[in-house]
Amino acid sequence: MSKLSKKIAAALAGEGNEYVRLTGAELVSLTKMRRVVHFNLSPSVDRYLDEENDGTRYFPGMPCGIKVTRRQATQVAEEFARWDTRDDKQLYAQVYISSWRGDKLYVSF
Repeated sequence: MSKLSKKIAAALAGEGNEYVRLTGAELVSLTKMRRVVHFNLSPSVDRYLDEENDGTRYFPGMPCGIKVTRRQATQVAEEFARWDTRDDKQLYAQVYISSWRGDKLYVSF
């Protein structure tokens, strides 16, 4: 079983944490898996109490998403993979994975 398969299995096992952290190469591989049938990008908009940037109270963005095609998801993943290191350290994408109608998968990143 590959490292990516183990991460997917752990996410599907549940226990309240369906999020996994993937390298750029793993993210590209995930988007190319035929088992994944739904892709969602999460472009949340952050919210603040005041118009000025003076350190006022911040509220994380509301969970929202945009359904994208496999090709679009792969393009985003490939772009992430191009820049998945910073200061010679590996960067990871946080990805939500859940089951969808049997053995199919839904992913959001």
